[in-house]
Amino acid sequence: MIDSVISLVGIPIVKVGGDSLAEVAKNYKTLQDEDMGREEARKELLESHLCSDISRDGQTAALQLFLKRDSEYSRFSDERNRLILKRYTEGLSDEEQWLFEETTEFYMAKLRKLWKYKRMS
Repeated sequence: MIDSVISLVGIPIVKVGGDSLAEVAKNYKTLQDEDMGREEARKELLESHLCSDISRDGQTAALQLFLKRDSEYSRFSDERNRLILKRYTEGLSDEEQWLFEETTEFYMAKLRKLWKYKRMS
């Protein structure tokens, strides 16, 4: 699941307006601002080292997506991986084998849910 997105639309335009850096930090403009000069902003974005993910002709850019971490899934995944390693290095006790099976069942159910969500998107 997506937590947040960074795109060109939200990047601060620093040079346009000619204010000091301290002033820009307080009152920066983005492409979302109606009074933003599009050509000046385009030029700055194409020349900025911060925007290296823009094609040279300015026709293509990338988005950065931040995904939400599923802490419960991560905890079960870590435990499953620990048990897999132990299974192949030392072997598992009956209790650990049961825990491995339960953890794997939860892990696979989560994966099926994610795959279903992905196909629906």
